[in-house]
This record gives sequence, structure tokens and C-alpha cells, in this order.
Amino acid sequence: MLKGAPNRKLAWEFIQFASGPKPQAEFNTRLYYGPTNPAAYALIPKDIAVQLPTYSANEAVSVKEDDTWEVDRITKLEERFHAVAGIIK
Repeated sequence: MLKGAPNRKLAWEFIQFASGPKPQAEFNTRLYYGPTNPAAYALIPKDIAVQLPTYSANEAVSVKEDDTWEVDRITKLEERFHAVAGIIK
């Protein structure tokens, strides 16, 4: 939140609301993104929950970011991407 922003208090209230388990469960029952609040899983039907990316069984086999690996290779990766995509720098 920006210092001195108008409606700062309302923005914080919205963030608190939106990150709560019930609103996240409602959202993730309609759009299968996966809640950031683990407590939302108690409110999501099991048949939907097992399809979400943050469901524990799915998260256990997902690809994890490795910033240490990437930082040593980012320049080469970007060059390769640009070459394949036909992007001229």
C-alpha cells in the first residue's frame, strides 16, 4: 500500500477480506486457480479441490522455481527465447 494513498484503510480491509478462507473458496470454486489461504480448502468441494494446483498432492509433484539455478543462466535463457521467438533485441 502506498504511503498517503487515498482510501488506504479501505484497501487494507479489502485485502483482509479477499485473503480470507470463505472468499477464496468461493473464487476458487469458480476459477480453478487454487487458494493462497490453505484454510479455504475446508470450504471447497473435494471434487474441485483435487483439481487445484495448490492442493497438497498436486503441489507435491509440481515444478518448483529455482532462482539460484536461473540467475546463473538467465542471459542465455533470454537469448535462446528471443532466437526461437524471432525477437530482435
